[in-house]
Amino acid sequence: MRLVIHAGTHKTASTYFQHLLAANQSLLAGHGIYTRPDARMTGNHGTAWMTLVEDYRHIAAHVREALRLGRTAMLLSSEDFETLIFDHRRALLVETAAREAGATSIEWTFCFRSPGEYFTSLMAELSHTGFVDYLGALTSVLRDGRLRVFREAKRHPLYWDFCFDYETHLGLFGVAVSGQVTVHDFRDNEPFPGHGIIAALGVDPTSLSKPEGRARNARLAPEKAEEKRLAGLQRILEAAEVREGAIAAFSEVARTPAALQSEAEAAIDRLYQPGWTRLLAAR
Repeated sequence: MRLVIHAGTHKTASTYFQHLLAANQSLLAGHGIYTRPDARMTGNHGTAWMTLVEDYRHIAAHVREALRLGRTAMLLSSEDFETLIFDHRRALLVETAAREAGATSIEWTFCFRSPGEYFTSLMAELSHTGFVDYLGALTSVLRDGRLRVFREAKRHPLYWDFCFDYETHLGLFGVAVSGQVTVHDFRDNEPFPGHGIIAALGVDPTSLSKPEGRARNARLAPEKAEEKRLAGLQRILEAAEVREGAIAAFSEVARTPAALQSEAEAAIDRLYQPGWTRLLAAR
């Protein structure tokens, strides 16, 4: 049985893609394809999280269930698999668990967007989680082509990794894993971003019904994202009993004007867009 792992990435309409899979579960099953979100989730985020804490039982359980149902292919989808780009050992353990459960072939598939746009969209998304230092994040991306964000949450991974230097890091990933690695261009978005994943499984993407309700995880407006990010900083400073005047000063230092955000996006693209173009050309 063929296993396809859609590993995002983040901010490439992955939420919409997962709603699309859920809305078309019966249609895909008719083509012999298993798709099933984890409990109370739109995608397979719980399965992805467990791999990051070295628990591969969920991967194996999905494979066994697909085989029980007589499916010839299965598609797991979570942008939180993106962290595995940098964790080759765990990615290999995912493959081992899947093969031992009955998967005969494995494919890792990624959808990428312009690296600069990705940074802007990701920073807006991360503002939901509290304070993420904009300048620190930018420095990490420009220096290493990746960003690691630590989270304080029980039963979840300690951190998430995000990829910006696609050519370098995905190249290393492709050498490390045994499964096939494929990439898709976020700009190729008709009828939806990542439609090539469905087409590669032998299904016409235009035959899928559009999901109803709130299927898109829309980006916050820049001013709203900035407001939420600074509110997160204020909560941290207040908890540390920093005096009010100093809180205002720290908040002002942490503010990032829109013009500087545009410069940051352009700098990231200058570094990593050429590699992304080469990666697309080599598909």
